[in-house]
Amino acid sequence: MDTSLLDASLEQLDARLGAALSRGTLGSRTAGEAEQRQSARRWFEANVVRIQACVCGHPTVQAHCSGAAATDRVVLLECVAQALSASSSFRLIPTDLLAARILHVGLAQMCAAAPPQSARP
Repeated sequence: MDTSLLDASLEQLDARLGAALSRGTLGSRTAGEAEQRQSARRWFEANVVRIQACVCGHPTVQAHCSGAAATDRVVLLECVAQALSASSSFRLIPTDLLAARILHVGLAQMCAAAPPQSARP
């Protein structure tokens, strides 16, 4: 688990996520960092409901979001990455990278906006 991702900026996370998404899809052309960030943002927005369904029902995430437990960011990173890795939807994405991006934009905010069925365990 790369905990240094917790210190990365959203731009850095998006660049790395975009690079992971474009790996093998651009042929011989390499995407620039701005293009990678844009690709990552589009992908994240297009997949946010699937991400919510995967992550927001995790017991540690639910306890954190409800305020029932103060959870260390490293523990949150690990449990979010674990929830993502359990889904076949995110097999091609480094789950610790995606988990760090989720934490950066706000786990509680993302799960508060989740459709009701995704909040169930």
